[in-house]
Amino acid sequence: MHCEIATCQPFWTQEGPLALNDQFLHQTLTMHGISTEWVPWEDPHYNWSRADLVLLRSTWNYYLHYPVFLAWLSR
Repeated sequence: MHCEIATCQPFWTQEGPLALNDQFLHQTLTMHGISTEWVPWEDPHYNWSRADLVLLRSTWNYYLHYPVFLAWLSR
């Protein structure tokens, strides 16, 4: 199973999660056989359809782009 963890640009790095509790989440999912990838929800080029599951985590800037965020959720 592959889980995309949706975050936002201010909390995303190429290396993965910034916060310690996010690292624990990644480790726990991995221990249960679930691969993860951290992706900013506002990335217009990412193919979200490849995920078996999308977990919303730290999408804190959604309210600044609310109509765009709602459209992303509906996709």
